[in-house]
Amino acid sequence: MCDGATDTAVREQEIFYVRYCVEGEVRVRLAGVKHLERGDAPHVLEALDQALREFTGQSSEEWKRKLVGFASDGAAVNFGCKQGVAARLKTSRPKLVTVHCTAHRLELAFKDMTAQVEYYKKVSKLMKDLYDFYYRSPLNRSMLQRAAQAADLPFLVPTRVGGTRWVMHSDRALSNIVRAMPAIVNHLEQLSNPDLQERVSSDAKNKAKGFLKMMKEPRFTLTTAFLQDLFRVLGNASKSLQESARGISGAYSTIQELKSQVDRLATRDGPYFKMWPTHADPQNVWDDFGEEEVTDILAEYKVILEEAGVDIHQAEVEWTGLKLHAKTKAGHMDMSQMQWFSLRGRRDDFGNILSLVDFVQTLPAHSADCERGFSLMKRVKTDWRSRLRSDTLTDPMTVQLHAPDIEDFDPLPSVTHWMTAGSRKRRPTYMDSSRPTKDSCTAAEFESDSDSDYSECGEHVSSDASPSDQ
Repeated sequence: MCDGATDTAVREQEIFYVRYCVEGEVRVRLAGVKHLERGDAPHVLEALDQALREFTGQSSEEWKRKLVGFASDGAAVNFGCKQGVAARLKTSRPKLVTVHCTAHRLELAFKDMTAQVEYYKKVSKLMKDLYDFYYRSPLNRSMLQRAAQAADLPFLVPTRVGGTRWVMHSDRALSNIVRAMPAIVNHLEQLSNPDLQERVSSDAKNKAKGFLKMMKEPRFTLTTAFLQDLFRVLGNASKSLQESARGISGAYSTIQELKSQVDRLATRDGPYFKMWPTHADPQNVWDDFGEEEVTDILAEYKVILEEAGVDIHQAEVEWTGLKLHAKTKAGHMDMSQMQWFSLRGRRDDFGNILSLVDFVQTLPAHSADCERGFSLMKRVKTDWRSRLRSDTLTDPMTVQLHAPDIEDFDPLPSVTHWMTAGSRKRRPTYMDSSRPTKDSCTAAEFESDSDSDYSECGEHVSSDASPSDQ
């Protein structure tokens, strides 16, 4: 997974993450942050090769032979059909699975959909104008706070609609407006009142009248109620798609569930998607479940799987036994709650089909980890540390992302490594004998009298200071 951004020193940086699966357990690790002279595909590929060679300790040919998937946002440099990064990687790995980040695609699909709804544009503009109206005027904020206190409501200020996560920001902005609606309407009515005693500009009064006119429309009330339901569904799906461990199968499940919930908003009678059959389903449903899909995956990625030591024919046989074992192990628990790594103990019996599961779970469904990595990069590489090099920047980011919690951290191995790894012997107590300590100070050495210029342990005190000043 990779993505690009500009740091605080206005330098083009590319961040790389590696996703892999070990016995059913998905792991995502920061591979490195690399500076690019130019943000085009050849320079991104060069940085990718360098980052993975350093991270894996393998040659370019070795890590490319193990590469099965590539995910990023929809920028042309990554997904250009002829000269993009994905297209160039496919020249050496024709079966490489390339994924346009599903979280990004959900946001873009929502943006394309709302672009065709004229009234939504008006609602969105109203939310943006209300944010500017209260954000840029301390007087309006204080008057809104007084209106909220008078109505015994929480003081909520309209927030910004746009942001890095459009649906989530829109949901929060709309929720604040709806919850603070009585206070906002009360304040706008005060501004529109010609008998208002406080000095308010004519521009603010005209804006208040316009806001008030739209907010009192029945259509606005109905639209905001529907948008709250829609934003909540889309927001939950967006958060689910951005989870680090979310793979292709999990993303498919989330999208199918989202489609069902959106249909339900229109019909109030939509089915709920389930990934596995239930114990109430007949045996023939269990017998047929996944057979066609497993056969298709084994046929499509036969070369990659055989390079990893998977017996294709044996994997098809093992799939039937694995389903029976999973059903028995789950008992009366919902199958969708089971995790693949809970079956790691049966790798001797189902090693080939579980290797296929590892392959599928290795495929990334998003590049949200790269976005989180850039947020961390901007906290590490601040204006005061703008000269950090890429290799120096990667180390503190790796520590913050993947180091254990402070309660679980054992410093002894690190201290031992520092003591023994140097070319010369470490001497942390070398200067201790020449440094006076407070415990070594005695009354005999520092005997106080009226003419002394030094008090305990040599601290300087002026001779004319009073005892209380000392």
